Amino acid sequence: MNTRIFAYIIFTVIIISVFTNTVVLQRQISEVICEVEEFRITEGECGTLVKKAVKLYDDFKSKESYISLTVSHDDLTNIESGFAELIGYLSADEFGSAVATKNRLLDSLEHLRRLSGINFEAII
Repeated sequence: MNTRIFAYIIFTVIIISVFTNTVVLQRQISEVICEVEEFRITEGECGTLVKKAVKLYDDFKSKESYISLTVSHDDLTNIESGFAELIGYLSADEFGSAVATKNRLLDSLEHLRRLSGINFEAII
């Protein structure tokens, strides 16, 4: 009888932990996505845009330590590469490439959010 109660308690703790982790991941990733979506790339503001892009990257890096506990490192590497490319293109005044990179970055973040949720793709 004690073993059964202990098993129920462990099962409940695992379910609560998974649910809490999913909610926190969804919130953090959604915050990064909103910040990147609000980031407008306009010509003539190169210095300001680079500083804003670096700030976005720093915000992501501060959240990455928690996100990396349960998310594929390949996905995180793709996102970091996206931020690096975005900052590089903005530094070189290549606004067209920066816009394309921003769109790829958003796609990578959406993919990360989708996989970090409770769904069949996340289980496989």
